[in-house]
Amino acid sequence: MCSTERAESEGIMCNCLRDIKKKVKEGFLKTKLENEELNNVCIVDSALMFESKQSIQTFTIAEVEYKKKCKSGRIQTKVKKYNMLHKYCPFCGQAYDAE
Repeated sequence: MCSTERAESEGIMCNCLRDIKKKVKEGFLKTKLENEELNNVCIVDSALMFESKQSIQTFTIAEVEYKKKCKSGRIQTKVKKYNMLHKYCPFCGQAYDAE
């Protein structure tokens, strides 16, 4: 079960994530092979927030790639990831609750 399914079922935000999951499931079922079986559909870029009120927000992951000089003198490529929370649903434009 995805971490956001409970909040989606309680109607905490717009229905976009639920609708998209349904469309992804339908698309998979139309194109699946005989030896494939659907197990679960999960929207990965969403977070269940526990502040003053439980809510779901989508986010985008920003990756920063940089080079770091190690103690040995070797140059190593590193990647840092940052989650950027959206203030509005990226699908319908509805503002997320600020509370």
